[in-house]
Amino acid sequence: MVLTDTVSLTDALIDIPVALRDDKLQRRDAGTRRLTLDDARGPDPAASADGESMPNEHGGTRDADGDMDMDMDMDMDMSGPAGIALAGGDQDRDGLEMDVTHLSIGPILPAWPADLIVHATLHGDVVADARIERIPRSAEPEQPPVLATLIDDAARLLEVAGWEPTALSLARIRGDVITGRDVDRLRPQLRRTLVRVRRSRTLRWSLAGIDAVQRGALRIRLLAWLDTALELLESPPKARKIPEVISLRVISEDDLREAIVGRELSETRLIVAGLGTHQPWQSAEVTHE
Repeated sequence: MVLTDTVSLTDALIDIPVALRDDKLQRRDAGTRRLTLDDARGPDPAASADGESMPNEHGGTRDADGDMDMDMDMDMDMSGPAGIALAGGDQDRDGLEMDVTHLSIGPILPAWPADLIVHATLHGDVVADARIERIPRSAEPEQPPVLATLIDDAARLLEVAGWEPTALSLARIRGDVITGRDVDRLRPQLRRTLVRVRRSRTLRWSLAGIDAVQRGALRIRLLAWLDTALELLESPPKARKIPEVISLRVISEDDLREAIVGRELSETRLIVAGLGTHQPWQSAEVTHE
């Protein structure tokens, strides 16, 4: 219909919202149309305007107002999309039922140790239980300089904490250390990074309440890595004892498990990143599934 005068246009603008709010009218109008799909899986021809019921793909019927008759076959496979099992249910610590998911984390994961897998049972996003698996190495890798290791460990932790630009800057400094670049040019870059990390309230909040395994607060460990790296860049290096917070204390798989159980998945990533790249472990029989 072509509107030829202002009155007709005004009336139409008033009537349109009223019609759109009429749910039954909209369903009835939709029922008079045919959905066209390339694979011919669309619905059968629509019901007539007198309200005659329409068959649906499950063997039930749908009336003209869109209400489904629930006499369909209920033996459908409800296991999940593409046959993938959905999360089960279990009681959480507060007695409420939570989704339970079994997830293996690592070893191919950014900023994650290459010889570590955590088989976690998750209640929502909380680690309810965990089994630690370490992958045996065919040979011990060549150890980089201590300075490069400290910078690399700090970069990995910052990457997991969401500080990707700063982590990338530290990775460049580490590369320059490995290639023997002039330390006089690296020292100001590392000092600026340390100041930025120390002053950040956002990072302080992100790491608050999270402890490194057997070493106290994770933020303190991060700052100790950077402080010690800067000291090693001094010319001549200052004689100082390696802080206890960054020393490579031997830990066990149970130590890591106790540290992550009850933590959220994001906190678990941070705790593992806080181990460092050359964390020594207690001798134990190592199995790999």
